[in-house]
Amino acid sequence: MNDWTHDARSGMKLIALVLGVSGASHALSADDPPAPNDRACCTSPTCSGQGFPASGIQYAYEARWLIEPTITTTLTPEPWIPCTSTPCALLPCSQVPPPGFCDAGKEVKQSTCWSGSTKATIPLSLFLANLVDASIEVEAGYSHCHEETQRLPGNILQQHCWKHFGRFVKVEKRVHASVEYTHRCTYTCYNAAGNPYPGSAECVQVVSSSVVHKPWPDWQIAPLPGECGGQIPDPDPFDGKRAEPCCPSVIPCVALAPGEQPCCGCYVDQ
Repeated sequence: MNDWTHDARSGMKLIALVLGVSGASHALSADDPPAPNDRACCTSPTCSGQGFPASGIQYAYEARWLIEPTITTTLTPEPWIPCTSTPCALLPCSQVPPPGFCDAGKEVKQSTCWSGSTKATIPLSLFLANLVDASIEVEAGYSHCHEETQRLPGNILQQHCWKHFGRFVKVEKRVHASVEYTHRCTYTCYNAAGNPYPGSAECVQVVSSSVVHKPWPDWQIAPLPGECGGQIPDPDPFDGKRAEPCCPSVIPCVALAPGEQPCCGCYVDQ
């Protein structure tokens, strides 16, 4: 059974775990240091004299963040890619080309790198990878990078009277953390005469890990200008970029005077 208590003075979560044949598990939240995958100095407890510890070691540990996980997300937009439809003219509706798409797709990479100094960092590395929505291959060692390449679509609307824009936005998520574990165990030793006596061990272990995740980039399409019916969120993720009418008097961007015709659009054939 896991015994969880909280020290309100220090803000540190204390985890006391008594191990029998196997340890119980606990679903971690973002506030919990991950459980260690070894018992440090309790793994091979020693007894003075000619004895050895009995089976059934009583084990507990305390864990606290030295550096709590903080995710840093960096967005790097690539240049806007235009998609223009021609001609820019007022046409009979029967002659207006149907909407289509410009293909701006390309091969892109997704990568995840993680690093830690010892086997004890593996639970922490897995924990941090989950925080940034990544997966890692711990079998490859204590530091490893995994990279995938595939072609991602990048479709930009091709529309009469309009110039539309699309772009990829690269994403990078970094997270680093350190945990200090205080391991404690008590056990029974036996001397050469076979008489029992108590044994104990305590040690402090610090583990650190870092994960850098670069997922598939986001794809953005610049919206219509507000005066043309576009919906612009605040803050604006498009850095002020808008689709552009091909000439000044495209409906619905402007109010036309009586009898005035738009510079681009279509009319019903007579």
